[in-house]
Amino acid sequence: MTSARRTAVTGCLAVLLATVATPASAAPARPGDGIEQPAVPPGTYVKRSAGDTFGRWTVTRGTIDQIGRGSWQAADNRQSIDLNGTSEGTVRTTFRTARPARYRVSYFLAGNPAGGPAVKTGKVLINGTVRQAFSFDTTGRTFAAMGWVRKSFVVLVATGGPATLDFASTSGPTAYGPVIDKTSVVRCQTFACT
Repeated sequence: MTSARRTAVTGCLAVLLATVATPASAAPARPGDGIEQPAVPPGTYVKRSAGDTFGRWTVTRGTIDQIGRGSWQAADNRQSIDLNGTSEGTVRTTFRTARPARYRVSYFLAGNPAGGPAVKTGKVLINGTVRQAFSFDTTGRTFAAMGWVRKSFVVLVATGGPATLDFASTSGPTAYGPVIDKTSVVRCQTFACT
């Protein structure tokens, strides 16, 4: 085998091994979820209205409650968001995208068990388009046992630059809505997110 051919084969193998060794999901588009900022006094909550900004989030519709540590069992034992303050609320954050790329959106879902309706509903939007509807049945749930479930979906973002991620309640006029925690957006690598 000639030296040039050996170099070409070695180079191809290095590229192949680097591709195979790439983790299934890496390169977070939005590290951390920003729900923890600012800190809410333990055992309390802060009501936020349309136009309010906290951490990396902005309330874009209605009201939400940012729930402090110890108020109920959070998915990460810290803060969470009830998407109904005194009405259906929507929260929005932004993340950077590369064009085109696929992203895995993940979050933990529960519901405020203190009042009806028993089944809390909502939706997740990317750039204003509904990408996932969700529901959570609070029957038998308590503040000590919220019953968190992990939800996720993959979305192709065709345009580069900033993208919006919204979580919106569709539970009606109640103060007891769906609850979210531990949100993340991760860019899929070459063969990931199938």
